[in-house]
Amino acid sequence: MWLGPGGGDPGFEASGEVQEWSVRRFWLRLIWAPIFAQALSLFGQAGSVTLPVQTTSAQNIIQQTKREVVVGAAANFSEAFRAMGPKFEAATGIHAIFSFGSTAQLAQQVEQGAPFDVFAAADAEHPQKLEREGWLQSRAVFARGVLALWLPSGEGNLGSLGEGRFRVIAMAKPELAPYGAAAVEALKRAGVWEQVKAKVVYAENVGMARQYGESGNADAVLTAYSLVIHARGKILRIDPRLHRPLDHEVGVISGGKHLVEARAFVEFLLHGGGQGVLQEFGYQAVTTKAPAVLKLPVGR
Repeated sequence: MWLGPGGGDPGFEASGEVQEWSVRRFWLRLIWAPIFAQALSLFGQAGSVTLPVQTTSAQNIIQQTKREVVVGAAANFSEAFRAMGPKFEAATGIHAIFSFGSTAQLAQQVEQGAPFDVFAAADAEHPQKLEREGWLQSRAVFARGVLALWLPSGEGNLGSLGEGRFRVIAMAKPELAPYGAAAVEALKRAGVWEQVKAKVVYAENVGMARQYGESGNADAVLTAYSLVIHARGKILRIDPRLHRPLDHEVGVISGGKHLVEARAFVEFLLHGGGQGVLQEFGYQAVTTKAPAVLKLPVGR
């Protein structure tokens, strides 16, 4: 039993202020004591308080350590390389990142220091030039391309393109894309260039030339067979005797960020599953040895 602020001592005389504080303290203890007791009980049952700890997820770790290779590739390889990418990654664990464009534009980007590890060209001339300049440490022919005439609707052939029903003919710029140069050469050798040259619209690359046909803005398209192999309409492969061979070379960039991965991609392209994918898209196989690794030029 509580006896008051004096503890039951009859000689204790509390002031009004002390007596008021003692009463207030009594009621505070009465109210909060059960609450503190329950809290201590719960704390004892829990054993300890677990604080949140920041951890790096497994997915983030995988992303940080994922191997990759950056490939600058001529636009005619867009369909084939997109199909090849997952197979290459499944075989090697290396993720391939592709950047497509015209061969000449990509070669210029290499000379300007673009962060490519591999350069896949639609010809042999540009890789040879880059090798002479020291930008490539190795190169090899890995496929031969096929030029095609695509007629999205209607019938015809190379010789009939001079007829009035063909108003617009799309192709890549011959100064940028080897397939564009081959198209002009084929039309000249077929004897119809003079009749069709006023109808020609030029695209930056063969992929953009195909878009003219897909959108209905061209009646005929001269492009890479690999890009239209599954397209609607009529597809004619051009006689290879009408133009110079479309030999495609691949090279490893000197001083690339992912040199080991670049060599793995080239090996897959030359001797692995890459050849099978290329043939599925109409490319012709070319027998070649693996590219030799050349001595890197000083300062590159």
